Amino acid sequence: MYKNKLFYYRQIFLYVFTLICFHQSLIASEFEYTFKQLSTIEGLSQGSVVDIEEDFEGNIWLATFNGLNRYDDIRIYPYLKNLPNFSIPHNEIVDLEIAPDGRLWALSNQSIFYRKATKI
Repeated sequence: MYKNKLFYYRQIFLYVFTLICFHQSLIASEFEYTFKQLSTIEGLSQGSVVDIEEDFEGNIWLATFNGLNRYDDIRIYPYLKNLPNFSIPHNEIVDLEIAPDGRLWALSNQSIFYRKATKI
């Protein structure tokens, strides 16, 4: 009888252990990430990014010392001083913030400005 009880407990332990391991592998698979490198080759206005923000539409805004960049998971749109349709007052951006109303606030070395953080 003792051997049967030991066998029974061993089977329960293996069953519970298998369930825990299987459950852990399911949880781990939910948190797999992929990374993509962005550089001047992909269209970034400068290779050094000083700040990153994500707006409510999922756009990633990248501040550099040579302009503001918007990444929409497909391509990069640079915003530079005196650039038609994508113009900003100054190129040297040092800080970004997304306000609750969706505006993207940018601090440059000369001023602070905002723009509606939507696709143009």
